[in-house]
Amino acid sequence: MLLVVAGLTMSAHGQMLTPPPATVPAPDAHIEKTPPRPRPVPTQLTPEQMKAAQPIQPAKERSPKSGWTKPADLPKLDHKPLAERDANGAILPLTEPMELLALRRNPMLPSNFFEDAKWGTYAADRRATVERLVVDLLDVCEKVDGGYVEQADLGGADAKAVLANLSNTLRPLSVGADTSKGGIKSMLIELYDREMLNKDQAGYSDLIVNEYTKELFRGLTTTDLMKVVLKNPTTEPMFAYRALMAEAAGSLVKAAESIELDDAARAAIKSSAASYGAGLDQAQKIKVYKDATAGLTLEQRQRLLRKVIELRGAK
Repeated sequence: MLLVVAGLTMSAHGQMLTPPPATVPAPDAHIEKTPPRPRPVPTQLTPEQMKAAQPIQPAKERSPKSGWTKPADLPKLDHKPLAERDANGAILPLTEPMELLALRRNPMLPSNFFEDAKWGTYAADRRATVERLVVDLLDVCEKVDGGYVEQADLGGADAKAVLANLSNTLRPLSVGADTSKGGIKSMLIELYDREMLNKDQAGYSDLIVNEYTKELFRGLTTTDLMKVVLKNPTTEPMFAYRALMAEAAGSLVKAAESIELDDAARAAIKSSAASYGAGLDQAQKIKVYKDATAGLTLEQRQRLLRKVIELRGAK
């Protein structure tokens, strides 16, 4: 006779036995299983996404939006060089930024290039971009305007500091560089990217600029050559800076009324502004501006110039 107590079975001989399981477990039943991954749902791409996913083409096959490469061969055409000399053989200062002047002297451009509405729109946009750069980097502009590059000892400790101040700031960025973090493209490259110049037209303007640079290099010592290499690409921002200072001289009092200044600063600006007149040349107007703002902080000068630009748009 079997007696079942608390799940145990006692045999007739008095031995305790464990009853067999109802089902036999699998050998790996104690191992935790990873659930199977769901099958991915195919992604439906839009035509724009499919186009963006295409591999980047080699440089020679890129569209204008992808960057510019110099043409291998250009025709030899007559053009007026940028390097004009005085009676003593010295190169005269440029009257406009070298890339803009190169465009004006480019024989491959149509005669009405600068009358086209596209140019007017671009020129206004470019001016706004360069002026914004100038004001944001006002301390660098003030240094360059004050002879920073010319006075630097590029054979010594100054070289690294000069490079740090000018590289990727006032100097145009390299082809294909990201401008979202500041800086500007070369005017020629930007016009090409906007399809306002074809490859040969941009290349010929670049040729005119390079001819000018070679003339500047002629007869220079290594140190002076380095200074030209550093400063020459900053001509467009520096032209814009000087033009902005001259413009500011004529609206100093009005601009100063709209920014936070103490009474002494306002009085100094008003006193200096009294010497402004329509008959002054650019250098004289710049002197009025510098005299008026000499006592301001860098941040105050930046706010003043931004206000001058704002007032111009309100006219």
